[in-house]
Amino acid sequence: MNRPTVMGLTPTRAAIETLAIISYHQPVTRSEVEEIRGVGVSKGSFDLLLEAGWIRPVGRRRTPGRPVTGGTSEKFLEQFGLISLADLPGIDELKASGLLDTRPASSIVSSGAGHMNGASALPAATSSTATSPSTSSCCEGASGAPRCAAGRPAATPRTATS
Repeated sequence: MNRPTVMGLTPTRAAIETLAIISYHQPVTRSEVEEIRGVGVSKGSFDLLLEAGWIRPVGRRRTPGRPVTGGTSEKFLEQFGLISLADLPGIDELKASGLLDTRPASSIVSSGAGHMNGASALPAATSSTATSPSTSSCCEGASGAPRCAAGRPAATPRTATS
């Protein structure tokens, strides 16, 4: 598979992983991307994706600090031959192509395989994120608090108090 080039540069693996996370989990903040990847995301990866026009700011999270959320752009869809985000491969397609590890996460962790040992930095997505990347599905966490499909606390809208 040939990697697309951006302004004569080949995107790094970190940039491609960041793009994949943004495309499946949008809208997403930089810190959420870092949490999913398990490592810090360099400014260069985001800058490259922004300059390429593959990602764009889409709003702000309603949490303290009001972090910017990002999502993919029309240029991303065009570049990768997609009509809509629903055309992204689902979890079953990714497993069938060998791009996702089919072992349970507990066996991967117990066997000592990890990001530093060559395993993919992308976590296995839940079926709700893989089949419907454009929607943010939330569920309840063990404590009863709302959580998104990736396990992060769900953003809750502010209410007027005056």
